[in-house]
Amino acid sequence: MFLYANEVFSSYYREPTEEKLITLLFTLNHLRDWITGGEGWDRINEIPENKRSAEQLFYQRIYDLPEYKKVVNPLCNGLKHCKIELQTEEIAGLRCGIGRAGDSLGQKYYLIDGKDSRTIFHTVLEEYRKWFDKIP
Repeated sequence: MFLYANEVFSSYYREPTEEKLITLLFTLNHLRDWITGGEGWDRINEIPENKRSAEQLFYQRIYDLPEYKKVVNPLCNGLKHCKIELQTEEIAGLRCGIGRAGDSLGQKYYLIDGKDSRTIFHTVLEEYRKWFDKIP
């Protein structure tokens, strides 16, 4: 699942589409559930922090990441329940302040509360990468 998220992100970075945006939101939101074997916060929260497994601690660490907690999680859940409270915007054409080296003149951007969604996804993916890099 993590490798798939990286493949989608790599493609999204170069050529963002709505489909890839939604795929990344759902994958990054639910990957932490996969890591804990489906244990939700209600179950994990019952366990004293000093007795939680590494997976359970990671579940909380991802949730506490601002890009996850304030963007990925609420936007994913908002899409599921047709109630999006974050400001989203699609713009086309290279923009000063958003554009990066390698972006085309006709680059498409998906902004979430004024931020390039690629930056948000990259931050969350890097946190997941730290987890998966530890696995032999």
